[in-house]
Amino acid sequence: MYKQRSKRQLARIIRKNVEATVRLAEVDSISDPFNATLFSKKCTVVSNGNAISMPNTYEHEAVSETDDVNNPQLDDTINDIGFNACESGDHASVFADKSVESYDDDCNSLSSTSSSTNSHFHKPEETEISTVQFLTQWSLKNNITHIALTELLKWFSTNPDINSLPKDARTLLQTPISASLAIEELGVGQFYYFGMRNKLQEFIISQAGPINSLMLQFNIDGMQVFKSKNTSFWPILCMINGPVRFVFPVAIYCGSKKPPLQDYLEKFVNELISLINTGLTINGKLINIQIEAFCCDTPARSYIKNVKGHNAVYGCDKCMSKGVYYNRRRIFQDLNADLRTNDSFVQQINQEYHKGLTPLMKLPIDLITAFPLDYMHCVCLGVMRKLLFLWRDGPRTIKLKNCDLEILNNRLIQASHMWPSDFNRKPRSLSELERWKAIELRQFLLYLGPVLLKNLLPTHVYCNFSLLHFAITILLNDALNVEYNEYAGKLLKLFVQNSVKIYGREFCIYNVHTLIHLANDSKNHRNLGNVNCFPFENYLGSIKKMLRKSNLPLQQVVHRLMEKNKSFLPNTMSTNVSVGFISRSTFLVPDEIKNKFNGFFYTKYQFPSSIVSCKEGNNCIFLKSDEIIQVHCFVSDELNVPHIIGKKYSVIRAFTEYPTSSCLLNLYEVKLENDQDFLMYPCYEFLRKGLIVRFNEILVCMPLFQKLKI
Repeated sequence: MYKQRSKRQLARIIRKNVEATVRLAEVDSISDPFNATLFSKKCTVVSNGNAISMPNTYEHEAVSETDDVNNPQLDDTINDIGFNACESGDHASVFADKSVESYDDDCNSLSSTSSSTNSHFHKPEETEISTVQFLTQWSLKNNITHIALTELLKWFSTNPDINSLPKDARTLLQTPISASLAIEELGVGQFYYFGMRNKLQEFIISQAGPINSLMLQFNIDGMQVFKSKNTSFWPILCMINGPVRFVFPVAIYCGSKKPPLQDYLEKFVNELISLINTGLTINGKLINIQIEAFCCDTPARSYIKNVKGHNAVYGCDKCMSKGVYYNRRRIFQDLNADLRTNDSFVQQINQEYHKGLTPLMKLPIDLITAFPLDYMHCVCLGVMRKLLFLWRDGPRTIKLKNCDLEILNNRLIQASHMWPSDFNRKPRSLSELERWKAIELRQFLLYLGPVLLKNLLPTHVYCNFSLLHFAITILLNDALNVEYNEYAGKLLKLFVQNSVKIYGREFCIYNVHTLIHLANDSKNHRNLGNVNCFPFENYLGSIKKMLRKSNLPLQQVVHRLMEKNKSFLPNTMSTNVSVGFISRSTFLVPDEIKNKFNGFFYTKYQFPSSIVSCKEGNNCIFLKSDEIIQVHCFVSDELNVPHIIGKKYSVIRAFTEYPTSSCLLNLYEVKLENDQDFLMYPCYEFLRKGLIVRFNEILVCMPLFQKLKI
């Protein structure tokens, strides 16, 4: 948007952003103890010739969620800073005018922000940091460009109270000199190797609890950098899998073609072998390093294993099924072929499958089980997406009628109005199916599809979809997977067989065929959710956001990653959740509750797995006693013990009976009696969050089996 404005307009925008950033930091020092050290001294700002003195001490108060909502001016300022500062990266010429002006209205509105202190809120642990540390972390967290940050630092240098700051962003962020980077020429591109040992050591030191071993997952995938060029990144990502999931880059290749496999993986394999053999010694304690899995999509998996792709005659990674070419696609109809083993892979018994040797053969892993099928690509983006397109645009015998399609779209929109905050995206219409993300397809498969498709699809088609829903839900849940893993495998095999009858032979492509192998992968790796590409795909997106211009993309990414590595504190690797009350408000609490219960009332509470509030979409929970509760508020009694106040749902029946009762998945048809009394439960009785989906006049309840934000 800046390219359409004059240089004078751009200069005015940048000056306003810089000053607003300073004022925002001053306000943050009032409300956020983490940032309190930024402006601990008296600061004088010149505004239209008048000096405005800022006080040298502030009383730190907890700002409630209600205060933020009631201060739209503050929100607008924050949004302006976050957007405009990031957009100003390529316009160095806008800094010709160095004069600084003040905006009295904004300053007055920010300085008059009020907040209330309440001892029952859970306050974050205060951390003392310096001004340099705050500015460094703030700029990296918000992706502030070097040009904008340098302009801010130059203004700070004119203030005698804080002129000790560096004048350039590269000094503040400790950006390495490009000439000092050990970037290698590799094939037709460039390659940089970060390594693993230092990052693993930092992670172990940052954790409070004892660590005996680390389970590592790896991802290798190609990512196009620019729409107008063939340039692509091929990063090697590592994830420490445990209560805390931490992803970091091991190496990055940038080029117009795939990197040469042997040279690309050589350093990675050698360091990994060393870590496995010797482990890591931290404070005299030996920590073992283990490889859990390589989570990749199908093309990347074929590339690093140096085998033929999924369209080859013997393209299946898990079995020896021979594919045939039918109706312009490769299909795999043999569901009982011999399974591949590590020995058969190493000996390359199936010559039509292998292209050569892979460096990964040096690692002490099973080259079949250590490469699980990724359900994000195979099931969500593969099978579920294909089914939805068939139901929307397929042959007349399969697709939904226009009136039924409109009903389904209306149901999806209605569901979006009461959707939990645990999901990153709300449901949307099938008219936007081409732009649906993998997480939206997963939501439809696990939660929405079984409810919203009922009475719309033909009975035999709906029952076949239920097979897929039941099986994947079982394989994603720890407890169900242990007991019903074999049953889920049979359901998936039956789904594939029935799909050929319903949709034709051409439906049984690679993604559909691999469904019969998911149960084995889930059994080997605890559950399907434990080995998937969702966390890696999120990190790949963050890498792309680090680019500021098209020149020297690899150097840019390496600089940004090294800045973060040097500047962020070790405890940023920890994602421990602080359990407790979040928001106190009596406005949303019914008078009936106030008259019946005594204590401090709250509308939102942070549990270890998710946030529960009194708002629709986030107010359904399952208790350890198997009761389903609609939450109306939370209360803290005289002993400061948190309790849940709500009404109990009555379970009417299982929602479906095919392929078995949906009670197995805790999928029920429920109702809520409006005239029932409010009940109180201690918060430690909370088991998991639930989801309510309206189906005509019926309420359908189901649990969220796992934490969905990744």
